Amino acid sequence: MEPMVAAVIAIAVSLLASVFVARAKRRRGLLKKASAHLEWGDLKGAAALLERAGESVRAAELFAKAGERKHALELLIRLESFDAAIEALRGGDSDAVKAGAKLLGDCRALEDRARASALAELARGVGEHRLAADLFEQAGNAEDARASRLQEARAAAAMGKHLEAAALYERVGELRAAAVARAECARRETDPQRRRDLSAQASLALERCNDLTGAAEALAIGGDIDGGVKLLLRASNVASAAQLLQWHGQHGRAADLFEKAGDFKSAARACNQGGDKRRAAALLEKAGETERAVQLLREAQDPRAA
Repeated sequence: MEPMVAAVIAIAVSLLASVFVARAKRRRGLLKKASAHLEWGDLKGAAALLERAGESVRAAELFAKAGERKHALELLIRLESFDAAIEALRGGDSDAVKAGAKLLGDCRALEDRARASALAELARGVGEHRLAADLFEQAGNAEDARASRLQEARAAAAMGKHLEAAALYERVGELRAAAVARAECARRETDPQRRRDLSAQASLALERCNDLTGAAEALAIGGDIDGGVKLLLRASNVASAAQLLQWHGQHGRAADLFEKAGDFKSAARACNQGGDKRRAAALLEKAGETERAVQLLREAQDPRAA
């Protein structure tokens, strides 16, 4: 029996050796082909051959350079080379960074604060401010998280998403910016009731921020010009109340307020803008601008004299 056992062992060893030799030969062949593909500039082809040859790290590097970052990432994650996986995302676009963040998050690699922070920097670099803020928060970096939230809010406002911007500003305590965004949303709203509601909310928030001019303008956006004027007059801000009326084409009422405040030049300007040259001339006379008053009277009598 012993010679037979020895023979079986010898055959088994021989078979294993032949398998290893065949594998080594196949690997050398794949590496040779990969080298050739590299010389031709075919990074993706070389990477695929290196992956088949078991050279996963080198393959991932080439896949990343070839723009196949997701494939590179998957390879590196399987190897648990998480830092290298994040590095493979460098230079990628926003879609690549978002996809990478999901893959790394799914395998809990981003529970490491340093990794979360590194990926947050990449996300910020490609304009993914929400993702960057989330990752900075995960990394315990409150300052950069807040900065990214602000960038996210500004980006939302630039895209016309003013309510979203308002919510983001409120989240980081920028209450005046939130109110301004809400007022802008009201300005663009086509439904009259919703426009009034949004403008009233914005006005109240701006008043709480001591921005009475902004609060009054917010009311005017919703059609409540008189409410805005009353708000400013309660604060004895006659000039701003008059300007609000001017902005909304109520030049005669604006002139009344300017005149009441003793600002005859501004009152005259408002009258002139409203087409009432005779009253404008009279107000200029009060302001001591006699020459200009005479000129306006001539223009009122004969428009060709303008």
